[in-house]
Amino acid sequence: PKSHAEADANTASSVYSHAEGNGTKASGSASHTEGLSTTASGRASHAEGYRTTAGTHYQHVQGKFNIPDTTSAHIVGNGSYGFESNAHTLDWNGNAWFAGDVYTGSRSWTNKDDGSKKLPVVYSGTTAPTNDIGKDGDLYVLLDS
Repeated sequence: PKSHAEADANTASSVYSHAEGNGTKASGSASHTEGLSTTASGRASHAEGYRTTAGTHYQHVQGKFNIPDTTSAHIVGNGSYGFESNAHTLDWNGNAWFAGDVYTGSRSWTNKDDGSKKLPVVYSGTTAPTNDIGKDGDLYVLLDS
């Protein structure tokens, strides 16, 4: 049904789906998989990398061994076999979660450098400034507890 699979052991089983790489499965309509052992089952979803899963409509997943969910628009997996995890997720309301630190202010536009600052996070119940810019210029964010 106007689907396309190329290379080795790939399956494009829904209309307008596309699978490439090795052992990939595109089963959602207009879905796309690439890489090694990736799966895209949602409509117009995209999974790429190594053992990633895009399990809901319009979702994009990249990286390796992600934790699948149905609420994220974008997932970056950073897990390993038997220890799935996500480095980053972004939901449909624009809320983002990061497993590690968040930096801002790169002067080289290449990533962390001498001009970058790690954004501090202040949790509920502390006496530090919240939802404000501190006197040293750092941004403080109050998180729900």
